[in-house]
Amino acid sequence: MNRRKRIYRRWLIAALCFTIMFSLVYSFLWFERQIPGKIYLQMNEEGSYSFGFPFKVTLDEENMEAALGGESNIPPEKIRLTEGTEVTLESSETGDFRLNLKLFGWFTFKTIDVQVTEQIYLYPSGRPIGIFLETDGVMVIGTSELTTQSGAKVTPAEGVIKSGDYILEVDGITVEGKEELSEYLQNCRQKVTLTIRRSGEISKVSIQPVCCEDGVYRTGIWVRDDAHGIGTLTYVSSEGEFGALGHGISDSDTGKIVEIGEGALYRAKVRDVLKGRIGTPGSLIGSIEYNIAGYYGVINQNTKNGVFGEMKETFAQICEQQALPVAYRDDIRTGPAQIICTINGKIDYYDIEITRINMGSEDNKSMVIEVTDEDLIELTGGIVQGMSGSPIIQDGKLVGAVTHVL
Repeated sequence: MNRRKRIYRRWLIAALCFTIMFSLVYSFLWFERQIPGKIYLQMNEEGSYSFGFPFKVTLDEENMEAALGGESNIPPEKIRLTEGTEVTLESSETGDFRLNLKLFGWFTFKTIDVQVTEQIYLYPSGRPIGIFLETDGVMVIGTSELTTQSGAKVTPAEGVIKSGDYILEVDGITVEGKEELSEYLQNCRQKVTLTIRRSGEISKVSIQPVCCEDGVYRTGIWVRDDAHGIGTLTYVSSEGEFGALGHGISDSDTGKIVEIGEGALYRAKVRDVLKGRIGTPGSLIGSIEYNIAGYYGVINQNTKNGVFGEMKETFAQICEQQALPVAYRDDIRTGPAQIICTINGKIDYYDIEITRINMGSEDNKSMVIEVTDEDLIELTGGIVQGMSGSPIIQDGKLVGAVTHVL
C-alpha cells in the first residue's frame, strides 16, 4: 500500500511540474507575440508605447547613438519596465536602431527594430482595376496519368516535376508560353531536358514524352502562363507608384504566389454585385478594358502584401482623393474607421469598425474590421471578392487595406 502511495505521489508531482512548466512557457510565448518586432517612428514626432508586462523587464539600447547621431532617450543604466510603464521615443534624424527587452535584466527574449522615417503621403484610391500577369516561365500546376497506344497507364512527369515549378527552357530553347511549350513537346520523340526554377533554384530535369491513344506525344504536365482578375487600387504616390489588392495573386490550383515576368493594370467597371452570405463570400462582377485606352500602368511586383508598380504619367496626375499621411501600426486604434471602394458606379466612403489589432503580426492580416455601414451591407452584404485593396482610413490617415473576408 505504501509503495502504491509513493508511485501515485511521484506521478502527481510530475504532473504538477509539467503543468507549471507548460503554463510558464505558454505565457512567455503569448507575451512575446504581443510585442511588435518592428516599430516605425516618424522623425520629430513622439511615439509612446506601453507593453503591459506582468513581470519586470529591462529595456536596453543597441547602436542607439550610431543610429540617432549621438542622441538617445534610453539612459545608460537602462530602464525597468513593469505593468503600465510607458516608453516615449523621439528622434530628430532618420535611421534604424534596436531595443532589447531583457527578462530579469540578463536574458534577451525580444528585440524590437525601430525605424525612424519621414512622413509619407499617398493618394488613397478605391477605384476598381483589372489585373493581368504573365508568369516568369511556364508555371506547372500539376501532373497527370496518360494512356499509351498499347493501353498502358504511365506517369512520365511524376517525381520529376511538381506543382509550383516554372519551366524556363526545353532542350536549351527558351519557352515564352504554354502553347509554345505544348507544340514543342508534341513533336518530340526522344527524351527532353527541361530547365526549371523551383523555390528560386535553377535545375535541369529529363522527361520522356509518350505516344498517347490519339497518336500525340505528351508528358502529362499541366501548365499555366498567366493570371488575371478584378480588384481595388489602394493608393498612388505623387511619383506615380501604386499598390493594390493588399494580398498577392496566387495560383488557384497550387495556392502559391505567382512569380511574374510582366504585368499590367487596366481600367475595370463593376457591372453587378453577388452579395456575400454565410458560406458564400460574394464578389464584384465586372469587365476589364484590355486596350490602350484602358491601360493604367505596369505591374512589376506580386508579393504577399499586394501588387505594386508604376502608373502611366497621365493617370498618376488624376487622383480623386486628397493625399493623406500614412499611419504606422502603432498609430492604429480599435474603433470607427472608413473604407473607400466603388460599388454602384462611384467611389465612396463606407463606415467600418476596427475590432482587433495584432501588433505582433508579420503577415498582411494585422487587423480585423467589421462593416457597420448599412448602405454597404445592403449593397454587398459586407466585404466581397473584388474589394481587396480598398483603402482603410482612420483619423485622417491611410492605415491599411482590405485583404480577406471572414
